[in-house]
Amino acid sequence: MENTGDSEMLGIAVFKGDTLVGELTAKETLCHLIIINGYESTVLTIPNLADQNTSIDLFLYNKSNPKIKVDIINGNPFIDINVKLEAKVLSVNENANYISEEELSNVEQSANQYIEKILLDYLYKTSTEFGSDIDGFGRYVLKHFKTMPDYMDYNWLDNYKNSFFKVTVDTNVQSAFLLSGK
Repeated sequence: MENTGDSEMLGIAVFKGDTLVGELTAKETLCHLIIINGYESTVLTIPNLADQNTSIDLFLYNKSNPKIKVDIINGNPFIDINVKLEAKVLSVNENANYISEEELSNVEQSANQYIEKILLDYLYKTSTEFGSDIDGFGRYVLKHFKTMPDYMDYNWLDNYKNSFFKVTVDTNVQSAFLLSGK
């Protein structure tokens, strides 16, 4: 077998209790790892908002634990997630100048929008399609119940499928030190 030097990230299986309910793609697995603070770094390709025909490769790494807050609004979980990430530009097109503050700000905006979208897609998939709280949000809702029987009566796992999500991503993109503009 020939070694091509390529690496591949595979998804993970999702269970609800003892039942396999689905499988996550590589990007969805990254989303899971971002939320549970279970990754150190990765390379992520994002769309370039400044030029729809191009993309940008970022070396993305964790800045801090995500801030997660769960409230119950009208009986439904409202899950608010704030993620802070660091990134370095790995690849650019030949006409880009990623040294300027304006260009770096554009890359940050592209990264934030893209990561927020994939996180939201992932969260709604796990809640509505799978009905499985694989990220452990249930532990954040405990404070809303006076007793464990009250929590059990709420039936978190059945109510998780009715969750609403707000995701905020703040990516600090640093200039790629080996790249220079023309």
